[in-house]
Amino acid sequence: MLPLRRPIAVTGQRINRREGLLIEAVDNQGRTGWGEAAPLPGLHRETLPEVIEAVRQSPLTPEIGHPTGGSPAVFLRELAGQIPADWTPSHRFGVSTALTMLYAAQNGKSLASFLNPAAPDTVLINAMLDSSPEQLEQRVQEILRRGFRCIKIKVGRGSVGEDLRRLEQIAGYLPETVQLRPDANRAWSVAEALEFAEGVKGLPIEYLEEPLRDSASLPDFARKSGLPAALDETVAEAGADYPIFPGLAAIIVKPSLMGDLSELNRLLQPARAQGVKIIFSNAFESGLGHLVCASLAAAWGNRNTAHGLDTWQQLESDLLVPPFQTQGDRINLRRFPAGELEIDSAFLSPL
Repeated sequence: MLPLRRPIAVTGQRINRREGLLIEAVDNQGRTGWGEAAPLPGLHRETLPEVIEAVRQSPLTPEIGHPTGGSPAVFLRELAGQIPADWTPSHRFGVSTALTMLYAAQNGKSLASFLNPAAPDTVLINAMLDSSPEQLEQRVQEILRRGFRCIKIKVGRGSVGEDLRRLEQIAGYLPETVQLRPDANRAWSVAEALEFAEGVKGLPIEYLEEPLRDSASLPDFARKSGLPAALDETVAEAGADYPIFPGLAAIIVKPSLMGDLSELNRLLQPARAQGVKIIFSNAFESGLGHLVCASLAAAWGNRNTAHGLDTWQQLESDLLVPPFQTQGDRINLRRFPAGELEIDSAFLSPL
């Protein structure tokens, strides 16, 4: 159990702490791989007690995790075929991650470098901006001092006019090199979203994330507004069948919602084929979960795009030793060498 610095709201629920299941895969030479299954109430369909019960009913067996090898894609497909199909997405994700990380360590590679030999050692991230009007300038200046070039902001909680005034104020503090990513979490009608799009003309908006209550209207909104759009909840709901349309700038992917790594890789293919940015985010997992998502971002995300992994700052403490942290606007994967992760047992309870 990891306490949060302050409660987070997820579909009307207030979450004060993060709980999950750590999965360790160990070979006969002591090399390890780690995964995390930590369904977030209000986001995942499954619950943590359901995952724990599934683990008790169907524990890992020595046969799982020994694919014949080959390319990473072949390895992941074979591994996916060994993981029971009726396990929930977060369970499949945690097991798949642990076994793939172990296989990578056995070959002297990190998770990122196994999945993509050209993966960089650092991953760019965006900042999260959520502060009171009185502290807004101070918080923006703090973000700029840390070197961030991309800022995510929640909109749609008040009126469109209030959001526009807030964004204009924020933009007034920014140099020309910094972009904004407003996220409406499906708050608006088409008319409200078009009003917002008209109001932000001239502001440094990279894209508008999930503006509409009716996601089927997104292609029409993108065409009428000319404002680049991004999908998040739509990807989680549709899986690999999410829509690709003119004006779609990015998809935001929370890997633990998607199942095993082979399923995740397959889901990314339509975006890759159409040149749509792939941005990794997460579900407020532990430092281990953040490290896994950062590794996936390095391997499969867009190299010069900021990913949504500044959420680690919500954690009051961490189970990784040393704790997960960023350096300015990026994550340095070299801090966590392949096969050498250390977990603080003080945060663990036996299953």
